[in-house]
Amino acid sequence: MRQSMIDDLWGDDEEDDDTQKDKYLTFRLDVEDYGIEILHVKEIISIQKITDVPDLPDFVKGVINLRGQVIPTIDLRLRFGISPKEYDERTCIIITHMNDIPVGVIVRLRLRCRRARRTVSFRGSGAWARTSKSS
Repeated sequence: MRQSMIDDLWGDDEEDDDTQKDKYLTFRLDVEDYGIEILHVKEIISIQKITDVPDLPDFVKGVINLRGQVIPTIDLRLRFGISPKEYDERTCIIITHMNDIPVGVIVRLRLRCRRARRTVSFRGSGAWARTSKSS
């Protein structure tokens, strides 16, 4: 009886998961909006010092130290073949996981969370989606 009262007050974890289902943290790259499923977003941090690592593709900017954890960091603009932009106060790093490895993704965030109208999964993770295309 007591447990059911607690569940009624605080809710069930499964219900919390359902409220996050099909919701994406969105950002714009050039003329298209992209998103990361909110369940896969671990943290959002401001842009910080990125340590270069030699002999990696151009889109891998290097690694960051996040509370003692070394996290590889990629720039999605470069990964998708879009011309680079200088980082500014709206540039941030989204910490997520790809194949159980923490990864920092550099984007210019618009801080929106919305349901996807359509999704296209990218190789390696079902967490990513292209959410719309602008004309």
